[in-house]
Amino acid sequence: MAKKSKKSHIKKRHESIATKVKERGYQGKVISSPEGMTKMSDIIIQFIEPYNDLAQTYSEQMKLITAAIIAWNASLLPEDRSKAVIDRALGNIPSAEHKHTMEVINVFMKRKRRHFSEYKRPVIDFQLTEDEDEFHPSVASLASIDEMESFIKK
Repeated sequence: MAKKSKKSHIKKRHESIATKVKERGYQGKVISSPEGMTKMSDIIIQFIEPYNDLAQTYSEQMKLITAAIIAWNASLLPEDRSKAVIDRALGNIPSAEHKHTMEVINVFMKRKRRHFSEYKRPVIDFQLTEDEDEFHPSVASLASIDEMESFIKK
């Protein structure tokens, strides 16, 4: 029964993020786990794992994952486009936090290139849920950077 309940929660999280992405204008199909591919949620969990102890609250986890995803996507682009993506993302963050956020993004970009270079799927959105003192990110990704470029242009 517990296994069925966990699958139900996962399905609900996927449906929720799929709805959120569609509301932002993405017209393609949002799939939970592409056939033969590792789920991006699992990859992002591994990506942020060394820094999880620094983010104990929901708000801190949101900031950590946001910085990680900005870095993830920026590292998939050429340097000139990467800087533009980071600058645009920093526009949504209070200016007092820009320096610290940029330091975190740089750490994550190095980590992405060093340990996760084989993964080329960009992340277009995420949600974070919390239950029983555990955080659960759900991630929506695209199959390629080309899809992300067309989504950004909308």
